[in-house]
Amino acid sequence: VSINRNDPDYRHDIYLINVDGSGTTRLADSQNPRGSYDPVFSPDGSKIVFSETSGFSDSTRLAIRNIDGSNKIILAEQGINFTASFNTDGDKIVFHSDRDVTNQTDLFDSYDIYTINPDGTNETRLTFNSVPSKSGLASFDPFGEKIVFNATAAGGFQDLEIYTMNPNGNSVTALTNSPGEESAFNPSYGNGDLDGDGVKNTLDNCRLVSNPIQTNTDGDVEGNSCDADDDNDGIDDQFDNCPLAVNYYRVAFSSGLYIYTMNENATGITQLTFGPTTYREIEPEFNRDG
Repeated sequence: VSINRNDPDYRHDIYLINVDGSGTTRLADSQNPRGSYDPVFSPDGSKIVFSETSGFSDSTRLAIRNIDGSNKIILAEQGINFTASFNTDGDKIVFHSDRDVTNQTDLFDSYDIYTINPDGTNETRLTFNSVPSKSGLASFDPFGEKIVFNATAAGGFQDLEIYTMNPNGNSVTALTNSPGEESAFNPSYGNGDLDGDGVKNTLDNCRLVSNPIQTNTDGDVEGNSCDADDDNDGIDDQFDNCPLAVNYYRVAFSSGLYIYTMNENATGITQLTFGPTTYREIEPEFNRDG
């Protein structure tokens, strides 16, 4: 569990603690008056992304580091950068920032949404302060196919609505529309179970087909219940005489003076004949049984 803790100087720092309350470890050893906050674990639990203030300035940096405190990387430094969130695969982070905003009049006046890789590369701006504007509080859906976020065309927290968009910023869609009423904000996706097999979507190797045992013969991303080729030998299960064991078709051919066979994927080459060099052996053909 990651937590924020205020020290006697009112500085925020990040700590790790075991779920039984033991093993408290200080992670973000900030040396500035305001400290580090908003920690979020990566999906595999190996890293934490967080925000930290930079000295006495008004900027808030976005940073990431291993949970042992090593390998700290500053992901975003200019402006105010916070409320970061990973996608399910852990290879993309979404956050919001005011770095490109001009003529800002209050803290929540205008933000845009960005994505970045955990190594600090491939930063992409997704929103551009148009309509909807003042975008923030974004997070990925469990499949990494959509980003849900808040936005408003007014100022502050007035008329906040919830939107979704594709991870590239396209196809912005309003989910709520209640102008002049209570704002809708802080959206987040749950980790549902679409096929009702007791395995959460983010862990399920067949998200739309019930398979509580999660059998996956070939170890790819799809379980046997939804994989058209369970042994990954290139032959669909409906045509494969051994759907759970690799058994490629053999190909016979001549090369040079001799006859060979090999698997259809060019592996397992075997020389069959070793006749005298005065003869050329050609045109091999299998019998009906192969």
